[in-house]
Amino acid sequence: MRVPGPSTPNIVIPKEPALNSSISPESAAGAYTRNSKKPVFTTEQAGKHITRNGFKVHDNNGDGKITLSVRVSKGFTPQQAEQVRQALQSWQDVANVTFTEKPQHSDGHVDISEMPGTPGGVASLPDKFMTRTFVNIGTANAGANPPLGHYFRGVLIHEIGHSIGLEHPGRYDGFGNYGRDAVYAGDTRARSVMSYYSEKNQPGHDFKLLNPSAPMMDDISAVQKLYGPNTNTRNTDTTYGFNSNTNREALSLKSPNDNPVFCVWDGGGKDTLDFSGYSQPQKINLNAESFSDVGALKGNVSIAKGVTLENAVGGKGDDALIGNQVANRLKGGGGADRLSGEGGRHFCL
Repeated sequence: MRVPGPSTPNIVIPKEPALNSSISPESAAGAYTRNSKKPVFTTEQAGKHITRNGFKVHDNNGDGKITLSVRVSKGFTPQQAEQVRQALQSWQDVANVTFTEKPQHSDGHVDISEMPGTPGGVASLPDKFMTRTFVNIGTANAGANPPLGHYFRGVLIHEIGHSIGLEHPGRYDGFGNYGRDAVYAGDTRARSVMSYYSEKNQPGHDFKLLNPSAPMMDDISAVQKLYGPNTNTRNTDTTYGFNSNTNREALSLKSPNDNPVFCVWDGGGKDTLDFSGYSQPQKINLNAESFSDVGALKGNVSIAKGVTLENAVGGKGDDALIGNQVANRLKGGGGADRLSGEGGRHFCL
């Protein structure tokens, strides 16, 4: 099976002895297609499609919980190993599945190993009888400490998604072309880390070749169909972006040079999107299943289905802040800002 990486020749990977496997393609696969005639799936439909064949981890010991033991290879650098754990945590944050680095658990076990000779990845899918899965992550060209948005981080979150039952949005594996192989218009990384295809295939999205480092909108829908939503995650007052208190690297900003690509899952409280550190014109939308243009990127921050956020803070540029159905506090910051709301009572500053 071939795993082309970003700007690299094809690397031949020996076939794994697992029954169900899936591999990651190069980061910019597929043609740029502005006017796709493909059907448009709702978040609900996309989540069902990504889990269409019923692969999942089962509660084999009957304790009412889904627990996976994990072994993280010592071949990763310390920073890469920490990023593996962050990726596991990001899936655990959005669904009722728990990862633990302890001896093999009866529900399932995941071996996560490095592949020094390739930038790609390969993973197996779980089922009731295949309780031991593998995730192999290429480390070629990754460096000791790959930053957010790096291909390594995207492959990592993608392959762990396979190990808990998520499939590709289309029937491709190893290679693919958006125009030929994408079943629906939203089969891009704007909506799913499981997709092979650039967000540019959807109008209004441009991540400047950066990769998501945590589950996106359709991934959250999919994994919650399998295991249920984790409503304990960030169920108090939470700030995303600048001044973040999430304790999650992928959801936090420290510098105007940071480029966020993330989808917000939140369990409750009074919550804030804070993009005050940017000077570019931004569009910040507080509605669930919406996309915002944050910093220098387009359509790069989204809000998962069923999530309610209350507040938004813009930056120094000419921003558009859009409220939702609850009482919002919208703070434009500098610039000639446009503040608008839906049905709630809004305080505009």
